[in-house]
Amino acid sequence: MRLLRPRSLFARLAWLLVAAVAVALAVSTWLMHRDRGEQYLRNRAEFNAHRLVELANWFDTLSPAERERLAPLVSLPGLGIRLAREDAPPEALRLLPPPGIWLEQALRDADLRREVRLSFGRSHHDDDEHGGRRLQAWLHLADGSWMVAKVRLTPGGHMPPPPPFVGQLVATLAAVLLVALVAARSMTRPLAKLADAADALGRDLRRPPLDLRGPQEVERVAQAFNGMQSHLLEHLDTRIKLLAAMSHDLKTPITRLKLRAEMLDDDAMREKFVRDLDEMQALVQETLAYLRDELSGVSLELCDVNSLLDAWLADRAELGQHPLRHGAAERPLATAPAALRRIVDNLLDNAYRYGQGDVELDIVDRADSLSLRVRDHGPGIAPEQLEQVFEPFYRLESSRNRSSGGSGLGLTIARHLAHQLGGQLTLENAADGGLCATLTLPRR
Repeated sequence: MRLLRPRSLFARLAWLLVAAVAVALAVSTWLMHRDRGEQYLRNRAEFNAHRLVELANWFDTLSPAERERLAPLVSLPGLGIRLAREDAPPEALRLLPPPGIWLEQALRDADLRREVRLSFGRSHHDDDEHGGRRLQAWLHLADGSWMVAKVRLTPGGHMPPPPPFVGQLVATLAAVLLVALVAARSMTRPLAKLADAADALGRDLRRPPLDLRGPQEVERVAQAFNGMQSHLLEHLDTRIKLLAAMSHDLKTPITRLKLRAEMLDDDAMREKFVRDLDEMQALVQETLAYLRDELSGVSLELCDVNSLLDAWLADRAELGQHPLRHGAAERPLATAPAALRRIVDNLLDNAYRYGQGDVELDIVDRADSLSLRVRDHGPGIAPEQLEQVFEPFYRLESSRNRSSGGSGLGLTIARHLAHQLGGQLTLENAADGGLCATLTLPRR
């Protein structure tokens, strides 16, 4: 059924073209063969009519004994000759099949004076291998007797061989299939390029503009796509410039507030002021970093994931964090090391911030993808919030304390970087407790 209902546009166009030409070719070949066979039967009827008339004229000059002796000798396959002395032959048929009509007309045209009757008959003289009914042509001879010719209506093995229908059809379909594949590919190639460009745009807004050459409609699509990319870049550039200006303008008042906070006599109050100001400054900086990551692309290179993880976990060990690592990558992976490290760091930070006990890092290498799973043993997340936590500035805790609740951008940045690497980042609650964050990257 999949062959009859292909899913790709390329296969559907090719199948439609080939099927249409095949049907048209089959019908035209059948009509040609039918007309050719009909013309052959007409020609054979005329040939038999002229031969019968010539035999009748010859038999008129022979004696009855000579006719009886020569009749079997002049018979042909599909045209048996015998003599009949019946005074009254069967009544002539009023309704004849087309071959009989053609034979009767040809007999009358060949000898207008001779009486001719046509009928169906079956007798022991009939040499038809099927023993069936044949058309009998009765020609009246000069002495009053009749010459009876048993004519096969459909010559069977004497039909002309049909044209090389199968070979002709296969050869024509092969040529049509080649043309259909080329035509379908030329029509679907721009769509494939557009899909690849849209996928690349999701990872890198600064990718080169799309260059599609072809029909007018294809060029219009390319222009619209490039215009959309230009508008997105302009919009994000405006946002970054606005936030950068805000960050720059906030540095001076934040610095003044820190200096004033240092002058407070109350140590507890001074510490709260300084912590809130640090949070404000860090929040602005992380927002700017997120927007820059969203606007910039990543450059992929072939990396040894095992060596990268060894180096990153060594840095974690200096902080007193020792994730339990399981599995290993079997071969290098095309990725961006900086982006991959930031994803892993964000996931490990969340695991140590909210989890309890050991944190596990599992690596699963498949033929088409590589998965990194970070699992903690904390309370997990409510099912309805597994996707909400990826939204910017969304935090599960009601507290605004960054030391416990974070800025709400860590998972957002991690998922965005995963998309830029062509992969995906998902969260799920473990069956025996804790949260599992799985990063799946494709192997290119």
